[in-house]
Amino acid sequence: MRKFTKLIALLLAIVMLVSFAVACNGDTSADTTTQTDTTGPSDTTATTVDSTAPDTSDETTTAPIPPEELFDTPETFTIKKDGSTLNYTITRPRMVAADSNEMKTVQELSAYFSEKLGVKATLDTDRRREEDSEKLEIIVGMTDHPETTALYNSMTSYGEYVVRAVGNKLIILAFSDAGYARAMKHIEKVFYGGYNKDTNEITVSAADLAKTEMISKQLEALPIYENGVFFSAYDTGRVTSIAKCYEVIVSQTDSDEYGAYIKKLEAKGYTKYTETNIEDNKFAIYTNDNYTLNVGYYSQDKSARLLVEPKGALPTRAEDNKTEKVTDAQITMIAVAPADGLGLSVLIRLEDGRFIVIDGNRSEDCAHLIKTIKNQSSGYAKGKPVIAAWIITHGHHDHAGLLANKYNDIKRSGITVESILINVASDAVAKTTGNGNGYAYKVIKEAAPTFGADLYKPHVGQTFYISNCKIEILSTYEARFPELPETYNCFSTVMKMTFTDSKTGTVTTFLSTGDATGSAMKLAYNVAGDYIKSDILCVPHHGFGSPVADLLKEVFIAAAPQLILWPALTSTLEMTGKITGGVDSTHQVLFQTDSYKEVYWSGRRGGRDILVPLPYVVGNVIGVPQ
Repeated sequence: MRKFTKLIALLLAIVMLVSFAVACNGDTSADTTTQTDTTGPSDTTATTVDSTAPDTSDETTTAPIPPEELFDTPETFTIKKDGSTLNYTITRPRMVAADSNEMKTVQELSAYFSEKLGVKATLDTDRRREEDSEKLEIIVGMTDHPETTALYNSMTSYGEYVVRAVGNKLIILAFSDAGYARAMKHIEKVFYGGYNKDTNEITVSAADLAKTEMISKQLEALPIYENGVFFSAYDTGRVTSIAKCYEVIVSQTDSDEYGAYIKKLEAKGYTKYTETNIEDNKFAIYTNDNYTLNVGYYSQDKSARLLVEPKGALPTRAEDNKTEKVTDAQITMIAVAPADGLGLSVLIRLEDGRFIVIDGNRSEDCAHLIKTIKNQSSGYAKGKPVIAAWIITHGHHDHAGLLANKYNDIKRSGITVESILINVASDAVAKTTGNGNGYAYKVIKEAAPTFGADLYKPHVGQTFYISNCKIEILSTYEARFPELPETYNCFSTVMKMTFTDSKTGTVTTFLSTGDATGSAMKLAYNVAGDYIKSDILCVPHHGFGSPVADLLKEVFIAAAPQLILWPALTSTLEMTGKITGGVDSTHQVLFQTDSYKEVYWSGRRGGRDILVPLPYVVGNVIGVPQ
């Protein structure tokens, strides 16, 4: 029972006794048209009941009940040795990474008690269980405890950290590393003041422990998602050297609750920039003066993902994409210089004469790429071609190496780069699966400023319109966090590109995969469903195997490409296992789909580039000698 409700009951009893005494003395009885409303925990005023009053329950928003009014909270807490352990258990959410802020805070608390009280605390996770309000716990993070839920529901944004005593629980709740760090400083200060060296105990008051502080303006810009179950919040990595992108994940939600959150954003003054649906998934971009929010609902796992980053360049919308046709569009898969023939360099010429480059391969391919761009634009560009978008799928050297190391050569050639699209995981995340961020950071910190290019961090659900091309982002690493990719290759951005011929309206679709294999392709399929179907497929990871070949087969069957572009030598088949060989080889899975009509390997420099005129027609692919 709530403490305040007990107080109300006591006051009512006193009032009744006084009324009874007055009545016995012959005074006029109380007005029976007034009643004490005890339905609200903090409302002790008498209210007149008007049965004719209209029902306005749907027109008002009920403020969340403060957690201290929902649970009996002791005034003081004593932390001490209890047998061979601490009397308080330290509890965290069971679904957190080993290097998470919650885990670090648990370790810091445990070390503090070991040093201060000479006893270790029992560590636990929040298992689904019968409610145990009597258990003494220090809770770190968003657990399934009702006390944690009550505290979370009392917060206004993800920029806060809160330390609060709720019932018999001491709760520490934050959504950033800075929030947990500040919370620990506050706790240590309070514990220091409450330590009794004679009894070797720490006694603190709930009032002294209570602390709420706004710690992150960026996360403050992200209102609390009501309903669903808060799952995680983390720093997804850097777009520039100073701009962070935070993601908040909410599980066990639905499209209606997501819609309610959209309305909440609009009520907070955010303006909708774009909104799109891919199958049953919903995505939107909202902005205010300082921040961009990319929000999405994923029907496959019933989750909502909310990303907040400093406001920067925004994807071009269809209504703003006004260009004129000066040439025919085409896709060129460029042969690469390294002897192994491995690398990805795709050049796309658009109808307005500008280009899109996907990756570009290594430094030694720079001269050939420049020459090819100038040859393909010689009739209209007058030696000054424009790359509308340079897209880096991930940071490996055979994909990002050219742009990372040869940006000065490209600029000196007279080529303009208008924008760069690259999504980079934080080093802490990337290093769990390999190395590659070095090249990506050079692209971000050196190449983009050299060109004066707009820098985009593409997110799942975003759509970019460039000339006659629509680019839809289907997979990035952050859309599957906290599950980590099995390899760094699976950080690759997967996108579907749709080319529409401005004269005939004929459409050609192209699925660009980078090195995404396994779970990264599965994510793209979860987002797109049957919409992943594409006329042309660029083979992921040069045809090398995936640890989940059956999964790839499912995706490739759904994609059903007629043309397969293979960024490798034909001898790659020997390296990855012959067509009739290993069950994990990507090429074997591809050849089992039975949808393809043509397959072209890019080969090695000195051979040929593969040119696909658009709209794509079977039999019209051209091998261009070098």
